[in-house]
Amino acid sequence: MPFNTGDPPSGTAEIDGGTCNLVHRTTSGAGGDRCGGIGSWSQNYSIRMQGKQCGTVAVSDHFGVWADKGWNLGDLVEVRIAAEAAGGQGRVDFPIANVTVTSP
Repeated sequence: MPFNTGDPPSGTAEIDGGTCNLVHRTTSGAGGDRCGGIGSWSQNYSIRMQGKQCGTVAVSDHFGVWADKGWNLGDLVEVRIAAEAAGGQGRVDFPIANVTVTSP
C-alpha cells in the first residue's frame, strides 16, 4: 500500500531499490511563479511504493528516469525530498546531503 497516492501515475520505475509511481503534470499557481509572469509549469515527482529503512536517495536517478520518458526538466526551480512516516510512527535522519550542480 503506498504512503501517498497523489495524482494518477503516468508510469512506474525501479529507482533506489524500490518501485516508484511517476507523475508528470502541468500545474499553475505561485509555486512556478518565482519571478512573475509564469502562468503554468510542469511538475515531475516520484512516489516510492514501499518503505525505505535506510540507504541513499539519488535524485539524479529520478531525473534520469524522467528524461528517459521525455519529461524535460527545463529551468529547474526547486527540488524537494519529502519523507512520510506511515501511521505517524518513525523518524527521518538526514545527516548528509551531497549536492552537485553541473551546467550543460
